[in-house]
Formats: sequence, C-alpha cells, structure tokens
Amino acid sequence: MNHVLTNNTWEFGGLLSGLPDEVAWEVFGVVLFLGLVLAWLSYRRTLRPLTRAQRLTLITLRMLFLATLLLCLANPVRVERTAVQATVAKHRLAVVVDRSDSMTTEDSRGRSRLSEALRTWRHLESSAVGAFDETHYYSLAKDLRPAANLEAAATRTGETGETWLYQSLLSLLAAAPKDRPDHVVVLTDGLDTTTDRADQLVTRALTEGVSLYFVSGANRLQPQPFLRVRELRAPATALRDSEFALEGTVEAYSKEAKEVPFSLWHGNERLMAGIFTLTPGHNVLPWKTTVNSGDPGELNLVLRMGTTDDAPAAAQTATHVVAHEKIRVLFYQGALDWGFRYLIDALQTDPSFDLTSLINPALKVTLARSNGTGVTRLPDTVEGYQGFDFVILAHLFPAQLSSLQQRALMEFVRRGGDLLFTSPDLPALPQFTGLPLTELLPVDFKYNAADETARELLLRRQEMQTLNFNGNSNVGLPPIPLTPFSLTPAALMLPIFAQAGNQTKTPLLPRFTEYAPVSRAKPGAEVLAVHPTERDPVSHEPYILLATQIYGRGRTAILTTDGLWHWKLNEPSTSRIVETFWQQLMLWLGEGHQKGLRFADAPAQVAVGDDVPLRLSGTTGAQAPDVTAVSPLGEAKPLTVQPSGDPDAPWTCTWTAATSGEWELRATGDGLDPAKVFLYAIEQPRGELAQTPPAVDQMRAVAESTRGLLLDENTPATWSVPDPTPPTIVNEQRTLLWDRWPVLALAFGAYALELCLRRRWRLL
Repeated sequence: MNHVLTNNTWEFGGLLSGLPDEVAWEVFGVVLFLGLVLAWLSYRRTLRPLTRAQRLTLITLRMLFLATLLLCLANPVRVERTAVQATVAKHRLAVVVDRSDSMTTEDSRGRSRLSEALRTWRHLESSAVGAFDETHYYSLAKDLRPAANLEAAATRTGETGETWLYQSLLSLLAAAPKDRPDHVVVLTDGLDTTTDRADQLVTRALTEGVSLYFVSGANRLQPQPFLRVRELRAPATALRDSEFALEGTVEAYSKEAKEVPFSLWHGNERLMAGIFTLTPGHNVLPWKTTVNSGDPGELNLVLRMGTTDDAPAAAQTATHVVAHEKIRVLFYQGALDWGFRYLIDALQTDPSFDLTSLINPALKVTLARSNGTGVTRLPDTVEGYQGFDFVILAHLFPAQLSSLQQRALMEFVRRGGDLLFTSPDLPALPQFTGLPLTELLPVDFKYNAADETARELLLRRQEMQTLNFNGNSNVGLPPIPLTPFSLTPAALMLPIFAQAGNQTKTPLLPRFTEYAPVSRAKPGAEVLAVHPTERDPVSHEPYILLATQIYGRGRTAILTTDGLWHWKLNEPSTSRIVETFWQQLMLWLGEGHQKGLRFADAPAQVAVGDDVPLRLSGTTGAQAPDVTAVSPLGEAKPLTVQPSGDPDAPWTCTWTAATSGEWELRATGDGLDPAKVFLYAIEQPRGELAQTPPAVDQMRAVAESTRGLLLDENTPATWSVPDPTPPTIVNEQRTLLWDRWPVLALAFGAYALELCLRRRWRLL
C-alpha cells in the first residue's frame, strides 16, 4: 500500500541561495527590520517640521518599497511537491514457549531445559523487539495457548504431560493472513509425543512464507540408553524374481561408541547381516538394502538385533509377491526419432509389459498398436486411461496436448498411475512452462538462448537432423561422442542401474549424445542422474538427466536425454544392455511405489500404553475399510476407523498396545488385497518422562528448510531493521512570488508616491 504525501517548501535565490528556508526567512526579516530602523531615522529630523501622521505615512511608503525590493532580490520560490511513500508491511513475530514436562524437569543442579532456553532468548529479545512491529507470545504443551508476555508463557500450568509440537505450530500457521506471524521462534527441546512428522509443517511454512527458528533447551539430565527401530518400509506388492528396496530408520542413544549387530530374516533364511555403529549421544541411522522377492506368496521380513535366528526381533514387515502381472503401457510419440523404435522393442520383448503405442497423427505415420484397447489418441478424460497403468510421452510439444488431455493425465497420476516424460528437445521444453502438465514433472524448465551450452546443443541437433529416418548420414560428419550418466548416491541403491551377474557391482551407465539443459529440481523430487561435466552457468548445479517424484498416489519421471539409440548402435548386436535399462527403469517406476490398500507411516516399534494413530491410504472408496489388531496371544480386536480429511490417506484409526510383544494389524476393504503391518510393543519410558535428548539436528533441519535458524546468542542477520524507502516524487509545482505585476506596481507606486509627498510637503 502507498501513501500520497504533499510537502510545501521555499527556495531562495541570489545571496540567500542554498540556505534552508527557515534561515533565509530569518535573514530576510533582519534586513527588513534594519530598513525600518533606517527609514525611521531618516524621517526623525527633516528640513521642515512634519506632523506624526505625515512622518508615519512616509516611513510606511519607504518600507513598502524596501520590502518589495528585497523580495525581488531574494527571489523566493514556493515549491509544492507531491510524493508517494511506500508503506512498509508490518512484520509479526510469534514466540512459542514449550512448557511440557520434558522442558521443566530439573537436573542435579536444579536447572531445566526451559531455563537454559530462556537464558538464550533473553540475549536476543531486545533485538527482536526492534526488528519486528508486533510480538505475540504463546505457550505450548498438549495445545497452543496465547499468553500476555514471555513470563506468562513460561509459567503455564496444566496439560503439560504431552508435547503436540507440530500440530500446535500448524495451527499457528493456519491463522488468517492478518494474524499469521512472519517469523516463529520456538523455545523447545524438539520433542513431539505424537506420531506426526515435520514434513507437513515444513511444507505449510514454505507455502505461507513463514520462517521457523528454534532455541534449544538443554541441561545435564542424562537420557537412558536405548535402541529402537523407528521405521521399516517395504512395498505392499512386488513382482516375482525382482528386487525391491527395504528401508528403515534406527534411533538410539548411547553413552559410548559401540557396534550393534543386526540381521534380516525370512523364516529360517538369513538374507543379510550388518552392524549399526553408534556414536556417543543421540543417533539416527537411516538404513537401506535390496531384497530379492523370489516366488509368489507372502514375504515376511524380520529385523533382529543379532545375527542368529533366535536373536530378539525388533521389527517386521510383509510384502505380497505376485506373478508377473503385466504393466499396461500407453506410449505416445510426438516427433519421430530413432529412439522410439528401441524403446518399443525393449517393452515388447519383456512379458511384463502390455504395450499400446501411438504416433502423433500429424506425422502421417501409421505405427499404432492398440492391443485390443481401441485407443487411437490420448484420452480427454481420466476414464480413458482405465486400461493403462503407465503412460510414456516422448518428444512431445505443447501444441500436441489440449488442456483436457493434460488434466486427464494429472488425474490419472493422482489416482495411482505412472508417467515417464522423455525429450531432449531444447526449444520445446520451455514452452511447457505454466501449462498444467508441468505440475506433474519433477523439474522446472529453464532455457537461456545466450547460454553457450545451449548453443552447442542446438548446433548438435542441427547436425543430427542431417540423419534421415532410414539411418543414412551425410559423408564427412565426425562421429558424435557418447556421454555416460553420472549417478547420484540415491540411484546407486536402485535396481534401475543394476547389472545381473556382475560380480564387481559396477552400475549400468546409460550413454547419450543430446540433452536439454535443466538444472532445477522441484522440492521433494529425487534426482537420479546428472551430467558428469556440464553445469548451469548461474547456479553451478549439474544439469539433470533423470529425476522422479511422487504425485498423489502415482509417480512421475523425466528423462532429458535422447532415446539412447546412439548407445544402442555402439553396442554389439548381441548386447541387450540398452533393453535391460529400459525394462528395469519401467519396472521400477511401475512398481517403485506402493499401490493398493496399505498403512501409511506406521511405526515399527511403539511403547506399551501409547495411543498410536494409523492412517490408511490406497483407497478412494466411500466405505471405510475394516481394521483388526491381533495381540501377541492371537486375540483379535476390531478398531474404529474414521475419515481423516486427507485425500492421500482418507481413513485413520487409533490403536493402543496393551501388552508388549509382536502385534499384527490387518486392513481389508474396497475389494483390494488385504494390507497388514507388524508393530512391536516394548516397555520403555514414554513421552515426557522418556528423558529423550534434545532433537538438535532435527530442529536445525526444520529451521533451515524454512529459511530459519537454530538460534544461539547471536542475532540473525535477517532481523536487521531495513532502511526506510525514500518517497518517490510524482509532481512538483514552483511558484515565483516576485515575478508578478502587482508586486512591481506596489514597489514603484510606493516609491513614486513618497517622492510626490516629499515635494508637496517641501522636503526637497
């Protein structure tokens, strides 16, 4: 919002030029007063006696002449300026004080985590007050309550036995824009006694543009050593004789450095063994391995803390292995190139795929294979994709897709479908910016025609266009070198780049000639391969070749290289390495995320007596699924299922472990395969009394993800008070006070009248 300001000032010329208008008027008044004194003295004694009225008349005429003469010499100008002043938006700060029991429990010195956090904050409070227009205080425990000031927030009582950290901060960010803070400072130890995760909080904070800051509370209260499996994740289904990823997270606190052996078992078969290396203090250890699915059936995987089959079981998960169910693929080619031939051949030679291929009708090439689906063009509605699990869009241009077709694709992926977008077309990709389809893709397109790399790519494309569709090339063209993918650490764990029978575990590296320079991945996207040498000239990030992301219940991926046909031509005729890459990429994309009814974010271990909320995803039916909890003694108890309001996980239930041991939770409904999850209930200190160490690393990660900081006693640079913006002058009007005929007439009229009166009264 802008305010219009009107300012009137004076400017003087002559000897008064450059002086402030107040000083100039003072000088003008002094000179005028001296003139009055001289005029009075000049008519005090005259040649002939004058009456008082005559003397006063002559002095007045003399002063009128002197005043107008001085006015002309001073040249005063009245300046009227109209300016626009931008209003600086008010910045609001919210200070949230964690008053839960974990923050107020005292150590042997009588100090609590809260007292240490308050000591740090008081060093920053004066800076915060100067940097923000408004400061509001809240207390946090089981809920969020407003407080009058910092002392009131720090002395809250009641309902302090739990910490609903993430839920409370989300409620603060959900306020109306006029009440929502711009920055939030939380005095806490990072403990959240619910099963909520920080992902939703970070996403909401980024959406609203709110920065989160944390002041960590700490004291000498020693946590008890523990080791627990926080998560153990496997896909709900897997194809027979394929590999899938098993992921987990182990959380531990140790007073000393130590090694804890573990092993993974399927029945009496040990699949692998390893060691968790603990450092003194708090440890969060992500863990990942690949598992061969084997034959169809139920694959139960048990993680044991030890290397023998009688070692204590810590977590268990199950995957339903199915026979080669065909992945129904719709392939759409927007522009002809050699790559589509080899990609189609790779999918047709694998019985896992049922392929329908379409060529852009404008190309006037009839190569469509419908496999009985009757599809001759990309559908305009999501119902048109009912016969497909996977869509491939190759060498596509924006004009080839209508808005209805793009939105149908979006809904197809949102409901659980998969999409691969592949194109090295440098001029085409930026044209997709702003279209609905780009919401699906894991990257932001960027193209700068002045970029030297882009010019080289365009020149290379012109050379490639000399190849006709039959594969003949012009004589004299030098061979185009092949560039290998550079895989990210995340990609090395995936079966996409695995080579069967390779004892050295050397990854399969695709090679390409053309690519589109894309360097910006969207938040939440996973980059799998980048260019080994080329970098974005601005961000200096490597160009992305292969990236993927989850969208709704489906997955999307983008390949910014050519169709890898040069790689195929450089391989021996008997080599199947190119087909293997395409098949493994498609199988992983098609089965790399969980489909069907499943438990979302279920913990691997819980404490006896804890209320554990569980969410169910993979179902869009209006009928609630049936959920049953089976105790370690085999007793089954149904759980109450309610709508969650979350479209990605529409149903939720709460379960409490009454006894320790292995519990099994089963879910059925919607005509889908049953889902089940295993949870181990253990006896351990819970919630606020668990003496868990402050989650410093997690608080720092959340803060930095929202452009905030984990605060110490130094004031953040972002809290500095900005200099006020000077107003912008939009209009200026200057008025000369002396350059007017009445002023000049008054001057000379007074002088002439004075001379006439002096002659009449015989003073001359």
